[in-house]
Amino acid sequence: MLFRCYQILRFLLLPILKYTLPLFSKDARKRLDFEQRNITEVNSLDHAEYGFEVSSEGELEQVRVIIQHLIDNGKTVEIVFCSESVEKNCLELQKKYSSQIRLYRLPILSYNPLSARSNVERWLTCKSFYMCRYDFFPELIHYGKKKANNFVLLSAAPKGFFDKNILERMYLKNVYKSFTKFIAVSNDLKQTINKITSSEDIRVYDFRINQIQKRIAQSSNKIIENYAYLPPLIDFIKSNENTIIYGSFWNHELNLFENKAFHQFNHIIVPHQLSPKYIEEIESFFNQKSIRVEVIDENESAENVTKLLSQNNETKRVFILNVKGILCELYQFTNYSYIGGGFGDSIHSVLEPFISESFVICGPKVKRSSEYDFINGSFPNRIKKVDSLEAILSSISFKVTPKEREEFAEYIDFQKTNFNEIITWTLT
Repeated sequence: MLFRCYQILRFLLLPILKYTLPLFSKDARKRLDFEQRNITEVNSLDHAEYGFEVSSEGELEQVRVIIQHLIDNGKTVEIVFCSESVEKNCLELQKKYSSQIRLYRLPILSYNPLSARSNVERWLTCKSFYMCRYDFFPELIHYGKKKANNFVLLSAAPKGFFDKNILERMYLKNVYKSFTKFIAVSNDLKQTINKITSSEDIRVYDFRINQIQKRIAQSSNKIIENYAYLPPLIDFIKSNENTIIYGSFWNHELNLFENKAFHQFNHIIVPHQLSPKYIEEIESFFNQKSIRVEVIDENESAENVTKLLSQNNETKRVFILNVKGILCELYQFTNYSYIGGGFGDSIHSVLEPFISESFVICGPKVKRSSEYDFINGSFPNRIKKVDSLEAILSSISFKVTPKEREEFAEYIDFQKTNFNEIITWTLT
């Protein structure tokens, strides 16, 4: 009954959201253009055995191992994705496995419960449906609850559930009880899910760790094939142990370099936003302080990078890496990693540097990060949260004890040895 009321409300709002709002909002027009590509880009595959919903690149990475496992075993997969940020990667997957993958952009502004083209419930065909984390769109929950035999929440993270108001808790409890199985990334979150749902079908596992390990194992080939100009920089990083990589760096975090400890380190900045405007802002910041900064982009050659590294006689160096798709592979070469976003909305992924055995530093906005909760709860000496930009460089102190190294090795071994059992349980 509640869902029927939701459908009626959405139908009544359709003229406003689809036809009126775009007249006044550039973002709404862009969103609507994104959704309308469902009409112009027709899938050759018309049904699938397994379905996934992802809202971001990070979520796609969390389920990619499962999707690849299914593809390798001849299964068909449909993916509902919610943002333009993940569209490119989804299209690349479909292009590679065109006979096994079908795609759909989730209609938000154009959602019409009466339309076969603009209603995700009428597009989905799978009997095993997987959602990720906490983007609980009512139409997706309804499909999973009513039409899927196996409805699984991956990377389940009900953080702050008991701090919400009573109406939010009632709604979310109904949502969580709709799932038949859960994969949580920590024991604490498993206990929370159990309290909410009384379900015993909960496992603790993180499929993204397998994906990160795979990328690290294949990093040498990837760098040689696609980033042939980077080996000189990597050799520089490996030979200078006081080097920090700033992953997913935001320009509003530049003041961290005001710290007097700045000259104790080499700095490799990998911006979250790679447009010329943001790169120039970073360059300008250092130039105003008479600090030499070098930009390395995808047009460089190994010879030029080698020459650049040999020319500067500065004690410590600053580099801006204007390159996409290589950050995960770089963390393994440095002892220290600062992950951006913690002084904005939320930190970006801290799991990649952690699995790469790099000491992780981040800002205070960690409320939405189950990755932070897991690392801080299980390996607290491997991550440091700071409350001010000025404290970042002064906070670095990293020594791995033999016991910590052994515990980390045991955790990674657990991930490897339990993969087949966990994925079989998840898919059946």
